[in-house]
Amino acid sequence: MRRVPPTPPLLLLAFLLTALPAAAEITVTVEPNPALWWETPVVRVTSDETAVCEQLSEPQIDLDFDLIRLILTDQCPDPAPPIGPHPLSALRELPRLYPGEYTLQVTDQRPGAGEPVSVPFSVHRGADLRLVPPAEPVLAGDDVILLVEGIASSSCFGLFPEEIDEGRIVVGFDDSCPLLPPGGPHVFQEPVPVGPLAAGTYEVLLHDYSRASFDGLPELARAELVVHDPDACLPTETTLCLAGGRFRVEIAWSDFTGGSGEGRAIPLAERDDTGLFWFFDPDNVELTVKVLDGCAVNGHWWVFLASGSTVGYQITVEDTAIGRTRQYDKAARVTPELIPDTAAFSCDG
Repeated sequence: MRRVPPTPPLLLLAFLLTALPAAAEITVTVEPNPALWWETPVVRVTSDETAVCEQLSEPQIDLDFDLIRLILTDQCPDPAPPIGPHPLSALRELPRLYPGEYTLQVTDQRPGAGEPVSVPFSVHRGADLRLVPPAEPVLAGDDVILLVEGIASSSCFGLFPEEIDEGRIVVGFDDSCPLLPPGGPHVFQEPVPVGPLAAGTYEVLLHDYSRASFDGLPELARAELVVHDPDACLPTETTLCLAGGRFRVEIAWSDFTGGSGEGRAIPLAERDDTGLFWFFDPDNVELTVKVLDGCAVNGHWWVFLASGSTVGYQITVEDTAIGRTRQYDKAARVTPELIPDTAAFSCDG
């Protein structure tokens, strides 16, 4: 019988290394970035891979080096997560931080992980200035004027756009002129042209360089600017826009005495898929509308309608991308039912 020579240790080690799974690439973001000192930034770690369990450790803060360390593990939390793999996504809220520039470092301790990932972010003091967005909806291609309100201590203050990029607009303010106007400081409101812009949602940052903190960072004010596609839905008092402005929702109602009117839209902050309507009193919500993307499930957009009103109404939902509408009617004095239309609009047009 021929004997098989033993595998040399170096060859065995090389085999074991090649048998390990490939390093998992993770993406680390901090929101908001930059942050204001009173906010609690949230760290999000995501990956294209799937996982059953994932957790981020409590942050370890090294103020001497302005370093914040987090560890990603595959330990299951208590209670146990849902059965089956899911897209990797782990969250951890940071504490309030002193103004300054930081480096966030996430070390992935799961098998086959890659090198630690570092992300820079900063924390600012709040500026004594205010960004005033346009009163009317802004359309792509239009000239855009932002208003800045505040108190100037000199007569030669200046406002200037620093950066206009995809999703972000940075405006600088400088009030370091030593000359004081007659009567001392005064309240001002100045326009700042920043357009035209492409359709989308922009984070607007205002840096006050005349009042920088001890580490040199400018004080910060922040606002949001939405630029609408002129061919998509434009929000009004009676028009609710959902799914990034793709769907337009309007309601006509009629009561028991012959009165009629239009439903008043109530968009929900940070909810692009859901909105509300009132008919008679802003404090009395009559109807909830939800539009969900079910394209990956059955190839359709879904419309869900839930009402707490016995007046009659007609709901019109328009898919502005394909120019098609769906109407949902309810007669007066009829008890409303939940409408789960999971075939409202085809994703293929």
